[in-house]
Amino acid sequence: MKFVSDPRRDAHAASRGFYYQVIISVQRWLRLPADHELECECGEDIDELSATTAPASRLLEQISHQPTLSLRSKKGLAALARFHEHRQRNPLLSLSFRFTSTARPAREVGSTFPRDLPGIEAWELQRLGSLTASESSTFLMAARDMLD
Repeated sequence: MKFVSDPRRDAHAASRGFYYQVIISVQRWLRLPADHELECECGEDIDELSATTAPASRLLEQISHQPTLSLRSKKGLAALARFHEHRQRNPLLSLSFRFTSTARPAREVGSTFPRDLPGIEAWELQRLGSLTASESSTFLMAARDMLD
């Protein structure tokens, strides 16, 4: 007779996420500059610290294994909120944030970003300075509207 398990006990997704986090942690460690340190599960999943810069800097990295992600998704908004909280608690540190995911960028419902891009792709182009002045203005208005 076949055993019927409780689907609430399925840890496949959690295990897959932990595995992905371990792989990324090892990659970060192998590429770590000599004057930097890694801390796992401190501020975020992986923190990269540099004490040689003034002020001391910390890159907070959230790791996520999922199929899709948008700026409005629970994980996306939670990541932004946590980064804001870290900055509020640590005003004298130079903090930056990286969200690493297997997710494909999903389109934001009710928001229009430049070039009809998903919000995450538009955010990355804005971060890189690759949007025109007009596109940058459109991006900022759409992002503000979305987060209000």
